[in-house]
Amino acid sequence: MKSLAIPKPKILVVDDEPDNLDLLYRTFYREYKVLRAESGPAALEILEQEGDVAVIISDQRMPMMSGTEFLSLTATRYPDIIRIILTGYTDVEDLVEAINAGKVFKFVTKPWDEEELKLLVRQAWDTHNVLKVRTEELTRSLRRESLLNTVTNTIRNAQYGRLGTSPLKQILQIIVNTVGHMLEIDVCILRPFQEKELAKEWFIYQKSNLDKLNNGTSEENLALATPTLSNSSSSWGETVWETQDIEVINDVTLDDRFLGDEPENNNRRSAYQQANIRSSLIVPLISQQSLIAVMALHQRGGALPVGR
Repeated sequence: MKSLAIPKPKILVVDDEPDNLDLLYRTFYREYKVLRAESGPAALEILEQEGDVAVIISDQRMPMMSGTEFLSLTATRYPDIIRIILTGYTDVEDLVEAINAGKVFKFVTKPWDEEELKLLVRQAWDTHNVLKVRTEELTRSLRRESLLNTVTNTIRNAQYGRLGTSPLKQILQIIVNTVGHMLEIDVCILRPFQEKELAKEWFIYQKSNLDKLNNGTSEENLALATPTLSNSSSSWGETVWETQDIEVINDVTLDDRFLGDEPENNNRRSAYQQANIRSSLIVPLISQQSLIAVMALHQRGGALPVGR
């Protein structure tokens, strides 16, 4: 069986002199997928068509658009791309401002040393990877924060205890489904906190109930596939408890909260065993320094701990 080929990182070289483009291509084509452009505008068109370009190497003196003008545009549109500029000695002073502004990673004087340029591009590639990972982590973090803020604001702004069978319950159920679906959690449970105790009813998402829906699931489909508000099984309620702090349970078989003979621990342990829960993240939802709900994110069986 043939192994899958690892795609080469993409770099874009920009120079109005074809000989320089050919030289740069020959220098890097073995390690990288080299894209070539003879002007700034042509390079911008390539960037619009190609995804995940890691490094740009651009000449400074080009007709229509200088290297610094071109790279300034890419810094705004494609901030994760690392930018290198090629220049003659007479251009150095003109580039200081661009470098200080963070628009250029490094500048290389002509004629360049091939091995030094290769090393510089490797450093740029490594820097690009670090920026990409951090950007992805920030995006995931903001997505999780946005979801939890939506839950918190919905509960805070609605008079949950007075609405009976109002649409609020359907809204909260849709939110629970969305959180569970987007975070790929086996079970997500939300219990509002009112009158100084957790409510006797809760909202639950179970992955098995929605496993026929693909990643393009719409909010309408989530609502239609939703399990209803449930208080029919008290064991689920035992898997969510009042807390003011985020609690991480990596392995219920080793966690102190499930050991001992105290009734609370026994009930919790029994509920976890019945639901086949292996690990959990218990998240208090707090608004204006008051607890308004608790959300539990559970993974079943041999799934990876949700706290990692």
